Amino acid sequence: MSEAFNFSKHLQSIVGPNLKENGFKRKGTRFFREREGNKEEIYIQRNRFNLPGFTPFTFYINLFSHNHSLRLVYPSILEIPSYYQEYIMSSIEDRGERFKQFTQAQQHEIERYNESLEWSYSTEDELRNTLEVAREILISKGLSYFDGVSRFQIIADENERWKSIWNFGLKLNRRL
Repeated sequence: MSEAFNFSKHLQSIVGPNLKENGFKRKGTRFFREREGNKEEIYIQRNRFNLPGFTPFTFYINLFSHNHSLRLVYPSILEIPSYYQEYIMSSIEDRGERFKQFTQAQQHEIERYNESLEWSYSTEDELRNTLEVAREILISKGLSYFDGVSRFQIIADENERWKSIWNFGLKLNRRL
């Protein structure tokens, strides 16, 4: 694993303070907090194929909470090709054969689009700029993701509680 362009130092100085303000603690490239009994984690995962001298370097932003996870992508300026969007929306079983039907030009466009979603950098300035974008996305979208998962979990817990009460009532009625 390469420590290209002081990745950890810039991650801590650019992203760290905002996440700390929101109750996160840092260990390596992981930020975590416990809120209302729920563990929430942001894992900035460097690509294991980042090798010195081979750029661009890439990383991923993964969010975990409860049994849910999400990978945040770089905000691309490219529009998703319509045929690719249809492909993504199709069932996984159908995808293998459908991908083979794309022309080479379409496959190239898909690859270009997917690459535009990667968090990548080739210089220290690009790393700092990319981490600044990451910080903004984490604050604007990542934290609201955790709020949504937390609300979903509260509703699921409440549904389970009512289901238990309902089942208890059914058992009690059967005995009467």
